[in-house]
Amino acid sequence: MPDDALHRALGQCGTVLLPYLRGTHSSWLEMCRDLGAYVAVPDCGMYADQADDPRAVEKYATGDPLAAARALIHLHEQGRIPYAGDREQQLAEIRRRHREVYREVLSRQGKEA
Repeated sequence: MPDDALHRALGQCGTVLLPYLRGTHSSWLEMCRDLGAYVAVPDCGMYADQADDPRAVEKYATGDPLAAARALIHLHEQGRIPYAGDREQQLAEIRRRHREVYREVLSRQGKEA
């Protein structure tokens, strides 16, 4: 599925369930939040700590489908919380930090950036 079709589909969802057994797909959480969707996440990994707003993520016991269903219901009943982050600012900070690291490495090698 092309990214734009995926984003349109997820943007229409009020809540999204991440059914993983291991905490390895945090980019899905970020994508869902960028699109304004709530996310029900397993209690494995650090999903809940990665959201822009803790109210927009509900943890459930990994591998427990009833707990996952309860998490989805709880999120649905809250009403929407729009994405609260600033991706432009985040990107600028990442670029700034990369430049710092690059300059530091070059300075250790006796070179200029």
